[in-house]
Amino acid sequence: MPPADNNVGAKPLSPADLGLIKLWIDQGATGEVTGSAGPVKWQPLPPGINPIYAVTIAPDGQFAACGRANQIFVYHLPSGRLVTRLTDPELLKTGLYKNQGVAHLDMVQALSFSPDGNLLASGAYREVKLWRRPQDVQRSQLAGLAEPAQSVAVSPDGKMAATGDAKGAITLWDLATGKPVRTLAGHTAAVVAVRFSGRGSGGSPGTPDLGLGR
Repeated sequence: MPPADNNVGAKPLSPADLGLIKLWIDQGATGEVTGSAGPVKWQPLPPGINPIYAVTIAPDGQFAACGRANQIFVYHLPSGRLVTRLTDPELLKTGLYKNQGVAHLDMVQALSFSPDGNLLASGAYREVKLWRRPQDVQRSQLAGLAEPAQSVAVSPDGKMAATGDAKGAITLWDLATGKPVRTLAGHTAAVVAVRFSGRGSGGSPGTPDLGLGR
């Protein structure tokens, strides 16, 4: 030791050095550390390093979080979709990383949701961070409604929405784009209730169950 092909230019110990270490061990290897290490000089993790060391699921079973290297990915379990990658803005200020999605400087070693699912704790080298689930965040905007919406529902997989309007029309929306994809007719009065079946988004087998107009 060190290996002959090390990348820091460290030289192998000489026979005299090895003999001195052996003598110290034979005598009990006693002593104390009198110096102190300097601050850790962090470097960006290599792009190919992406191990998953920690995974957790929210108590309500709706979300899962996993650590990949120094990143944290949050998934919506019913739909299997990636919701977000958590970012600590202070890390971007260091200049080590330029892109969003960096949660720690070191590998994420532990993750845990709070009982109510609103907090996520992440642990890495000598630190624990708490991430709060955002409240009242607008995820989509359904623009271009021809009539006031009397009812609304979101599909179980989170991909589609349905709105019933005052004139009896039902519009299916793509939540990824916020645009309408289909309009259903048949009611002669306002649609006051609309919901999706438990199997999917609009279209067979997850067609929406519609409330009666009045």
